[in-house]
Amino acid sequence: MSHVELYYVAPQYIRNDTLRLTGDEYIHAVKVMRKRRKSPIVVVDGEGKRYEGIIESLDEREALVSVSRVKSGVNEPSLSLTLAQAVPKSMLFEWVLEKGTEIGIDRFIPMLCERSVKQPSGRKERWQKKVIGAMKQSGRCRCPQVQAVCSFEQVLKRIQDEEVYIAHPGEGKMVKPESRSVLLLVGPEGGFTDRELDLARQKGARILDLGRRRLRSETAGIVAAAKLFIAGGEI
Repeated sequence: MSHVELYYVAPQYIRNDTLRLTGDEYIHAVKVMRKRRKSPIVVVDGEGKRYEGIIESLDEREALVSVSRVKSGVNEPSLSLTLAQAVPKSMLFEWVLEKGTEIGIDRFIPMLCERSVKQPSGRKERWQKKVIGAMKQSGRCRCPQVQAVCSFEQVLKRIQDEEVYIAHPGEGKMVKPESRSVLLLVGPEGGFTDRELDLARQKGARILDLGRRRLRSETAGIVAAAKLFIAGGEI
C-alpha cells in the first residue's frame, strides 16, 4: 500500500469546502514537504473525516485548501475499544499510545491501581500530541482521546454498556467480542490485586489470558488489544 502523507486540521478550521492549515502542520507541509500553490494535499480532522484537496493560496502563516472530496471512517475499525492502562514507568506509556493508536484503539484511560507507580502529572497535552502523530502515521482519520488519569475504581464506575475484559494470566479464553464497544483493563507490573479482580468480576468483566509468557505491562496492553481486534475481525 502506497504511503499518503496526512495532515491534521482541527474541525474549527474547516468551513464548507475550505480549510486552513496552520501551526506545525503548515510548517511541515510548506517548509519540509515543499507544498506550494496547487499542490494536492490530504487532511484529517480527528473526528472521522478525511479531506482531499488543493492548496489554493498560502502565506507565511497558513495555507488555504480547497476541498474536492470528503470521506468518512477511512481505516477506522468498527469495534470501539477503550484501553484503561495502568501507567508504566518512564516514557513507556507514550509507546502504548503510539502503538495502540496504530492498531485502532479509540480511547485511552491512564489508570492508577493498587500496585501502580507514582502518579504522573503534567503530561496530558504531550500524550495527545503523540496520539495525533500516530493517527497520521497509521492513516487513520479519527484521533483517540487521552482521558485524565483515573483510579481503578473510577474506571469501573464509568462502565455503562461496554463489554469489559481484564487482562490476567492463567485463566480465561479468547472469545469474539459480542458488542461493538469494549473496555479493556490492563494492570501494572505487579498485576491486579485480588480485590481489584473481584471488583472487575462484579462489573461483569471477562478474564483475558495473554498466554504462558509473562509480559510487561505496556506489552500486555498492546497484545490484549490486538487479540480483541483479531477476534472481532478488525485486523
